Amino acid sequence: MRKNWGTAVTAVLCVVLALALLLQQRRVETLEQAAREYGALRNECDTLRMEFNAMKADLRKMLEREKELEAELRTRPAAAYAVDVRGVDLTERTVTLGVSVDLAAADENARASVVTDAAEHHDAVETALTRGKDGRYTGSVTLPLEPGDRVQMRLLSTVGGAKYAETLWSYYSLMELLPVQLNKWSGDVAYEDGKLIFSGWTFCPEDGQGGPAEIGEPKLELFQKGEPLMDFGLTKEGDSYVQTPDSLGIACQEGDSIGVNFVCTGPYGLRYVFSVGWWEVRNGAAVRHWPSVSRPDLRWE
Repeated sequence: MRKNWGTAVTAVLCVVLALALLLQQRRVETLEQAAREYGALRNECDTLRMEFNAMKADLRKMLEREKELEAELRTRPAAAYAVDVRGVDLTERTVTLGVSVDLAAADENARASVVTDAAEHHDAVETALTRGKDGRYTGSVTLPLEPGDRVQMRLLSTVGGAKYAETLWSYYSLMELLPVQLNKWSGDVAYEDGKLIFSGWTFCPEDGQGGPAEIGEPKLELFQKGEPLMDFGLTKEGDSYVQTPDSLGIACQEGDSIGVNFVCTGPYGLRYVFSVGWWEVRNGAAVRHWPSVSRPDLRWE
């Protein structure tokens, strides 16, 4: 009887021990799962920390760049400017340019002037600009109108007691500012049966801003061996001016040359002459020569 009781007690203890081991195993598994989740969270935190540090570095660079831009703004006083032709004096052969400048961070005590330099024909001209109610500084400059003049304009300003100098623009010729430009033209030239044949010529004068220019009396002038040969008017079609007649043949021999000019009158009565090139008969073919400069010559008629 005692033996059976001892066996029963042992069996119960084994069951209790087994349950305790099972519970302990589950606790270990739970702890291991928690450790894995903790490790994953820790890795995620490390990743977020790295991304946060990278964002801090980017923000620091942005702030440094902002300071650089602010410093650059302080050394570049012109926030915006415009220069346009206000008039041409045919008698004095001068052009008047209107100048308008917005100063960055300017106050009511700020001052501004422009220095225009075309040293080939005159000394640099300094012109004071006047501050308007809108805060813009405006003025005008009158210069000799010489096609070969390279010209530049510098802004001199005093803002907050500091003095600045800045180049606004520079051109190889004052002609680049005038309200008639010829950047687009086309046409065919061929040598057939002893003649240079011109056909399909189209000209598109522009106003310097990409729009069509307001011109009058458009025509073509032809020169043979440098001497005037003929001229004829052009017909307007839309914003273009086309050749009339449709085809023109000029008798030429080997070595002869024909030059072509597009001529028109622009605003203020100024007469423009644009060379579009010249053609030479060589080895039985028309050889084209491009003009040396794109700017026009002027005729004071």
